[in-house]
Amino acid sequence: MALSGSLKEFELADIFQLIGQQKKTGKLVLRDGTAEAYCLFNRGLVVAAGSKSCNFTTVLSKYLTDVKKYPEAKVREFVDVCKGSPAMFADVVKKIQYVSDDEIEYLSQSSTEDLACALFFWHSGDYFFQPMTAVSEHIAGSSSFTTDALAMEAMRRADEWQRMQGVIDRESVPVVADPLFYAMPEDAAPSMVLSNPASYVLSKLDGSRCVGDLIEECYLLEYSIFEIIFGGLQSGTVRLLSAGEIARSARVRKRTEPAENAGQVTSVSLAAIVSGAAVILMFFAGVVIIPRTLFAQRREQAILHRNALHRLSAVSKTTIAELFYRAREGKWVEQPAALVEEDLLDDRDLHTEASAGPSVQ
Repeated sequence: MALSGSLKEFELADIFQLIGQQKKTGKLVLRDGTAEAYCLFNRGLVVAAGSKSCNFTTVLSKYLTDVKKYPEAKVREFVDVCKGSPAMFADVVKKIQYVSDDEIEYLSQSSTEDLACALFFWHSGDYFFQPMTAVSEHIAGSSSFTTDALAMEAMRRADEWQRMQGVIDRESVPVVADPLFYAMPEDAAPSMVLSNPASYVLSKLDGSRCVGDLIEECYLLEYSIFEIIFGGLQSGTVRLLSAGEIARSARVRKRTEPAENAGQVTSVSLAAIVSGAAVILMFFAGVVIIPRTLFAQRREQAILHRNALHRLSAVSKTTIAELFYRAREGKWVEQPAALVEEDLLDDRDLHTEASAGPSVQ
């Protein structure tokens, strides 16, 4: 059997078996039109699997945001920096203590099995195997599965998947019979979430989410979410909302949205009133207070300026009088009062000069 060809000619289980028997290391790629998926092998053991839209990186990202409550923007930034590499992404979030080694190992174990089994639902398209010397830099964690074990688990899931899809689809809205009983604390320890994934999913079944929403939100993959909900339906702990209940729930949400919006509008209105009052105060200050203040300042400056001119004028008169006295008498005047006696200045000019002297100097 060639390690490249069409899935219509060879079943994926046979391809996996051949790679396992030959203990090959490398990457098996599946393509069908624009869809693409892969599976990594290390000496014949399956160590990772996924697609462009669903892989270990997306699983870990959802775990960090939904369970650990880290900011989505920050997690996305780490993913971009690591260029989508699962191994690098895992190393980064471990170094900054977002997750522990045990959390990485658990997520690697559960997601690898789910992602690899999902490949067995491919029945069309092409495949080819790309040999590699090592795959350690492309994987996170140390989980591995034999090809025979995965093939058997995939066959079991295929039968179960048909049964579940006969009851549930992505548009179904499941709800638990007793929400308080299955409620999980918001500050629940990650170990509690990882060790009890059923409780994690059941705690979200409050009738506000359809199955598709859960798949987008939860770190668990599609099959696991379907399996938990289907098990709840069989045990009676979960039921699906009817079309009428979904419609009534939508109407309730529409009625509550205006109330919430009204609260937002009220807040916005108060903010607008405060802002308007601030604008009015600023306008009043700009039209009345500030101009009056500026006018007073300018008036004071004008008075000071006029006084300064008077003082400068008096000084100029004194200087001219002194020069005239020297020209006439042949000497400088000893006392300014002599300039008044000689009718070169009057008392007012002399008084102004005396008061202005220090300022002019």
